This record gives sequence, C-alpha cells and structure tokens, in this order.
Amino acid sequence: TWNRGIQLAVFIIMNATLIPKYGFMGAVYTALITSILIVVLGAWRSRKLVSLFNKSFAVALVKLILSAVVMGGVIVWLKDNYSFFYIIPLGAAVYTLMLLILRIYGKEDWEWFKSLRHTE
Repeated sequence: TWNRGIQLAVFIIMNATLIPKYGFMGAVYTALITSILIVVLGAWRSRKLVSLFNKSFAVALVKLILSAVVMGGVIVWLKDNYSFFYIIPLGAAVYTLMLLILRIYGKEDWEWFKSLRHTE
C-alpha cells in the first residue's frame, strides 16, 4: 500500500508538472517512470520477504533486459522505413528468438509448453 501511495504521489506530481510543458508526451514519460518506480519499489520490498534475488535471478534478469534492448534496437532501426504493422510482429519474433538464443527457457518451461497441445 505504501508503494502504491508513493507511486500515486509521484504520478500526480509528474503529470501536473510535465503535461503542461510536454503535452501528451509528458503523460507518456509519467507512465513510464511510475511503472518503473512501482517495479523498483516492489523489488526492494519483496527482497525482505522472499529470498528470490540470487545469482540465477540476476542472470535471468540481465538476459531479459538484453533481449528487450535488442528488440528495441531492431524496432528503432526499422521504424522509419516500415509500417508498425510489420515492425510489431517482427519485434516480438526478435524478442522470442533472443530468449531462445540466451536460453531463458528451462526444461520445465518446454515441458509445460508441449503439454498445452495435449490438453482436452
């Protein structure tokens, strides 16, 4: 609740400050910053409750961030030459490919995914 209260206060202050100066982009920046804020606050608080943040978690997080950066780079590189109707699916494919290359998926994930075909 405290984290959400902090996020709400920052959201209101940032919107009041940025929207008059930057218009709708101010709202976009506010949404981005406050989304990051709630993740950071949640991670900070949850580390006191759950011992999730270990080396394997950090490695997986770095791999996910790297995959997102590569996907974003491809999208930025192609955005001026192609319609977003092509770029969005391509971005999703690049992200998925990066997850496969970096071996984000474990054996349990693949077994679960394969089991989806056999459900009735």
